[in-house]
Amino acid sequence: MSEPQEKVDVGSLKDNFLECPVCVEHFNQTDRRPRLLHSCLHAFCTQCLQQLLNKEGRGAVTCPLCRKVQKVHGNADTLEVDGLRDKLVEFLQIKQNKKVLCSECLERNEAVSRCQDCQSYLCKECDFVHRRHRVSRDHSIMLLGDVLDQPITSFAKGHFCPKHPKHNLEFYCPTDEKLCCISCTVLDHKGHDLQHLGEASAAKKAELETKLTQVCVHADYLRNKKKEVKQQEKYIEDVKAKSLSDIDTMFDRFKTILDKRKYQLMTDVKQRSGSLLSIMQKNMESYDQTLAIMDSTNTYFAQAKEKADVVEMLQMYPAINRSLEALTDIRTSLQLDLEKSMQDIQFMPQDASRIEALMTDVGILTRLQEGEYTYMYI
Repeated sequence: MSEPQEKVDVGSLKDNFLECPVCVEHFNQTDRRPRLLHSCLHAFCTQCLQQLLNKEGRGAVTCPLCRKVQKVHGNADTLEVDGLRDKLVEFLQIKQNKKVLCSECLERNEAVSRCQDCQSYLCKECDFVHRRHRVSRDHSIMLLGDVLDQPITSFAKGHFCPKHPKHNLEFYCPTDEKLCCISCTVLDHKGHDLQHLGEASAAKKAELETKLTQVCVHADYLRNKKKEVKQQEKYIEDVKAKSLSDIDTMFDRFKTILDKRKYQLMTDVKQRSGSLLSIMQKNMESYDQTLAIMDSTNTYFAQAKEKADVVEMLQMYPAINRSLEALTDIRTSLQLDLEKSMQDIQFMPQDASRIEALMTDVGILTRLQEGEYTYMYI
């Protein structure tokens, strides 16, 4: 007999996956419903996204976590609800409140059970009718208390065809990359090689697993690059400090004549070292942005693997797949030849006698490559 599935850690879910990163409030199913930015797979509540849209005012929202921009056609309500988080929010609300209303009757009486086939909540009267009706009498109906003791993967929501609302989604069409019901297979996907949802979901999950492995390899590469940048930053600061010290030592000997030139060269060293550090900082920001998206994709897919049903996995597949494909081949565009670039800020004193003769023109700037300067002080 197989071991029972692990029950949901409510506290962990609320703190790690069901909390809006902006307002730090828990998601709900009203004004703080979780909505997903497909550009980076970060999720925020509707209120915070609307505030961001109002602030930017250009039909786009910039992710507060990774600065990725996503276009928005309308207000925050037009952004897709994160189905995975929304399901978890509903589960936790019911688990905490121990109460849910009947989804079948007009009176909205308190529910006592749930039909696992229809994914609907039933009050006492509707439960009686549901069990006796010829269409639903063979359905699996569970008492509400038993439902809440089940693992989250069994807490399925109804997935109905948008074209035929009375029909459940049952197939996936690889040709059109769409979910469809039995009616759709005849009307819209005739002759296509259709797949059952479980088969299609397993294939897509395996595909995403492979791509995620590649992304994780690149994430390690970026983390190593970050370490290199930190070392390079220290090296630049050390060279900068030494150059400034050397400039001070030399110009103290020619203070009266060389004060003006001294100021010019020190300014050059600071500006050029600042330019190099700026490049380093851009590298760091690029790595941080990419790693944030990688971590978000990894976290979201991990949650999806554990808690999404087959339909939710297929619905989220395009967004996760696009994110993984974009992340797999990312390479940092900003590169810096540190050995050559160190010449930009390293002060090189010349023999004192020559400097005395040439003090009015001490220091030259030489261009090594188009768009890149190397500073040599002679």
